[in-house]
Amino acid sequence: MDFERLINFLPQRLQQPLPREIAWQPMIPPSYDQNRYRQYDVSNARKAAVMALFYPDNDLAATNNGGRTAKLVYIKRTEDQYVHSGQIGFPGGRFEPTDTDLFATALRETHEEIDVKPNQITVIGSLSEIYIQPSNSLVLPVVGFASEAPNFLPNSKEVAQIIETDLNWLQNPANLQKKQMYRSSKDTAIEVPFYNLHGHTLWGATALMTAELLYLLR
Repeated sequence: MDFERLINFLPQRLQQPLPREIAWQPMIPPSYDQNRYRQYDVSNARKAAVMALFYPDNDLAATNNGGRTAKLVYIKRTEDQYVHSGQIGFPGGRFEPTDTDLFATALRETHEEIDVKPNQITVIGSLSEIYIQPSNSLVLPVVGFASEAPNFLPNSKEVAQIIETDLNWLQNPANLQKKQMYRSSKDTAIEVPFYNLHGHTLWGATALMTAELLYLLR
C-alpha cells in the first residue's frame, strides 16, 4: 500500500473495532501465557504511549500504482540498565503529569527521542493497548503520519539507532521468522516469532503492535 492510499484508508479503519488478540496471536511465543499482554487490573500499571509514525519515501519511489512508498520508523534503544535496553521499538515513553493525554505523551516522546516536532505529525488514531509485564506498563500505540519524510535526529542518551523501513518490507512473509532466544527470567531458550527488520530482531510487544497494523492494512 502506498503512502497516499494509507493515509486515506487508515484513519477510518482505526475508528472501527480493532482485532487485538486475533492480530497478535502469530507473534506471541508458544510457551508464553496467552494472557501475558492483557492485564485486567491496571490500577498499578504505569501509563505509557508510543508513536507508530508513517511518512513517504523521500526518493518518491514508485509503487505499482505510481504512488509514493509508505515508510515507518523504529528505534533501537541504548544499552543501559533499563528493562527494554537495546531492544527495537517505536519512539515513546511514560505519561507525564504535564501531558494532556496519551496522544500528547507519544508526540512529546517522539520529539525528545528522534526530533520530530508535534506540528509535523498528524495523529489519526491508536491501536489496542498492550500490557508490558517486565516494566508493568500499559502502553497505548498511537498512529500518526508526517506529510514529508522527517530529518530524524536521535537523542543519543536514549536512542542508539534509527531504523527506517518500507511498509512493503514488513508485509513480506519472508521477513516473519522464528528463532531460539535465551530468556533470563525463565533461564531457558524459547522459540520466538519475530520480524527480521533489516537484520534487527523485532519481537515482543512492538511486534504485536506491528502485527495489528499489518492486519488492518491487509
